[in-house]
Parts: sequence; structure tokens; C-alpha cells
Amino acid sequence: MRIKPLLDTNLEENTGIKKEFGGLMLTTKLDEQITLIKHYEKTFINNVLQIGSVLAEIKETKSYKEKYKSFEEFVETNFSFTRAYAYNYIDLYKKYGQNVKLFDKIKPYGIRLLIMSLAVPDDYIEEMADEISQIQRGEKTKGFEKIVKRFTRQVGSEPDYLENLPLKERE
Repeated sequence: MRIKPLLDTNLEENTGIKKEFGGLMLTTKLDEQITLIKHYEKTFINNVLQIGSVLAEIKETKSYKEKYKSFEEFVETNFSFTRAYAYNYIDLYKKYGQNVKLFDKIKPYGIRLLIMSLAVPDDYIEEMADEISQIQRGEKTKGFEKIVKRFTRQVGSEPDYLENLPLKERE
């Protein structure tokens, strides 16, 4: 079964994206698809702090216990992400919720860098974001890891880049 894409409907009505940019019309279906994906990606990144905020409140008030035995069961029953990602969203909210300008500097580089930045002390985040903005497009992943590693070493820690950052015991 094939999912009917939004492209077959009114693009502007469904997404707020206009087909015309600066007098130029999008010329192919692929152009429209790229535009949609970029829009959805930005929407997701913009909502990470809100997701983290709500999850933090649920976790802190233990309201999940009304229906579930654990926070993990609550998350994995209701959402398409794991407990580990739920904690990443909570940690991102705690780190950037009061400093959205700093979050805005890092979010263009994606969720992976945002999660990696959790290991960087707050005092170095802005400097790290400035350095990351200088990385060439094809060298992003290795460049991110190298910069994050350098900034985390300044406080003696070294995150594992192949897996999610280790979770603290939280339950």
C-alpha cells in the first residue's frame, strides 16, 4: 500500500509552503519533496524542546503511573521513540529550554548534534556552535565529533559517539 503524499493535495494549505519562491516556480516533484522534507525536519527540531518539556513534567509528577508501571512502559507504549530518546528530549529541554538562542545556533545541524551537545559544558556551547558553523558540508559528522570531543575533554569526559550518550540512573 502506498501512502498518498501531500504533494497530491494543496501544498500551501497543508504546510504553509508556497510553490513559488522569489518568482521561481518549483520545477519538479523532487523539488517539492525536498522542500517538504526540509519543512518537516525544521518542524521536528523546533518541537524537540516542547516534547522535552512535556515529558519532563510527566516524569517529575509521575503522572504516567495512572496507567503504566514505569516511565519506560509509558514512553514505548505511546510513542515511536525509546526511553533513551525520551531522556534525551528531557535533557535537551533542561539544557536549552531557558536559552533558546543557543538552541537556535545548534539546531540547524540536526538532532544528532543536539544530543551530542548534551555532553558539552554550558560555558562552551556557544564557542562550539561557532566552530561547527565553519565546517564544510561533506565533513560535518567527523567535524562535529571532533569539536564535541575537544570541548568535552576540557572537563575530563569523553562521550561515546557510536551510541546515545549514557543515561543516568533516573528511576
